[in-house]
Amino acid sequence: MSKLRQRSGQAVLLFLGGALGAIAAFEAARFFELRLAQEALLQYARSVLQVTEFSAAEAVASAKQFSSDGMDFCSDDEIAAMRRFAYDAAFVKDVGRERDGLLYCTSTLGRLPRPAPMPVPVLSFFNARLSAHVEIIPNHALALAPGSNGIIAEMLGVTVVVNPALYARLSSPPMHAAGIVRDPEHQTMAYAFGQPAPLSTAEVLQGSMLQRGGVFYQPLCSAAYNICVIASEARADMFTGRRGYYVKFPATTIVFSTVGGVLGISIAGCILLYLHRQRSFERRLRRAVRGQQIVCAYQPVVDLATHAIVGAEALARWTDDAGEAISPDIFIPVAEEKKFIGAITRLVVDRVIHDVGSLLMEGDFHVSINLSSSDLGDPAFFAHLERALKGSGVPARGLAFEITERATALHGEGQAGIARLRTAGHAIYLDDFGTGYSSLSYLHDLRADTIKIDRTFTRTVGTDAITASVVPQILDMALKLGLGVIVEGIETAEQADYFRSAFAGAHGQGWLFGRPVAAHEFKAQLHMRGRSSAQVPLASEPPSPAGEPDT
Repeated sequence: MSKLRQRSGQAVLLFLGGALGAIAAFEAARFFELRLAQEALLQYARSVLQVTEFSAAEAVASAKQFSSDGMDFCSDDEIAAMRRFAYDAAFVKDVGRERDGLLYCTSTLGRLPRPAPMPVPVLSFFNARLSAHVEIIPNHALALAPGSNGIIAEMLGVTVVVNPALYARLSSPPMHAAGIVRDPEHQTMAYAFGQPAPLSTAEVLQGSMLQRGGVFYQPLCSAAYNICVIASEARADMFTGRRGYYVKFPATTIVFSTVGGVLGISIAGCILLYLHRQRSFERRLRRAVRGQQIVCAYQPVVDLATHAIVGAEALARWTDDAGEAISPDIFIPVAEEKKFIGAITRLVVDRVIHDVGSLLMEGDFHVSINLSSSDLGDPAFFAHLERALKGSGVPARGLAFEITERATALHGEGQAGIARLRTAGHAIYLDDFGTGYSSLSYLHDLRADTIKIDRTFTRTVGTDAITASVVPQILDMALKLGLGVIVEGIETAEQADYFRSAFAGAHGQGWLFGRPVAAHEFKAQLHMRGRSSAQVPLASEPPSPAGEPDT
């Protein structure tokens, strides 16, 4: 039943991965299409503005020509010239002459029987190019074509009519355009053609694309003339395929969604594979702990003054059923994350007592065991430790415990656990000292017995590295606080000599003195080399090429 639920969960995850991938890709495709549509709308606005500037240029040209043509006012020659201009022009449909607010003649109607009053302008502003005022009457009924409206502009005594119907040809369904004449002095606008847009004068002048009521508006203003245009398109129309301004690929969304779904399923499959491997690894590790497959390797700790072996550090090791050695850097974090690191710690305690219990009963020989932060607050650990020591007869002084600076961050439970261990007679080592952020501030409160100087500081001996200057300060602080010192990662005789002379009674640990080995090898080495200074040569093995960790 559990396997069925597991498979159902996997199927659901794959389905959700595919669905979410398809949805994400669909939205990406829509975003892509929207960007293309917005760019098309901008290009359309630019083309409409360009055409509108052409019409304004024609109107200005007609005003300049007939205000200073040298012909008699509204003469036959001037009317003929105005007719030729209107015929050749693309946007100007009629040209006329006016004086004192009265229209006297046009290219279409000729001389009027009676001068006709000009309509009241909607906008009036000064044009610097003409050095004259310009008056605009948009959407005005035309006498030359009853039932039609035009845009009338009056400047320099010349009246120009532009047919707004010509701009309708600029429409590119479903995009639309509107033209605006503006008064720059008073910041007012009047629509010359097209439907008014729900934009303020400031928004039009700003020129940024805006969305109102599901419609995108792109305003643009001319730098040469007092005109602006607004191109618009409904957002819904941007995805219908009816746009004619650029080529739309209807398959884009389908392709994006299909690829996204496949990628989503692939990602979900990778997640399932990762989780399966994680669960499989966790299960294998738990089986190894239950089957007591976790063993200990022992690395010697020596007195730097005599090179005598005075103790060892117990390091957890695991070789799985396939014969593969799993690094503690891999399985220890998993055990910590999954909350069963305490079982490994208790197993290590049992292993140490079993492997070297007889050595722990002799003199001051001791073995240190690493503790996690959770062990310090775990009643099961303390109960197990007490039972193990009583059942074996190993004295508490034989077991020391190493605690990292990270573990000491648990001020409450951490300090209480440390105090309980010290009361029972165990020595406390502060491991990897100097790599944390808080040790200097409350080291005295922790009441540790010994600090272990991290190998990163050991490597600076004999170099110009800036961290080398910290080492004397650490040793001086240990001396003032009455703490013991164990130097980790010693690989050269130069490093050993430096710490031997810098701190009386310092102990060392590293490949120079021996690598971590199984219990029987360690005891054989100890028996062969003895524990007197005269019988303890340095290790013949070469140091690690890159300072490989002892653990």
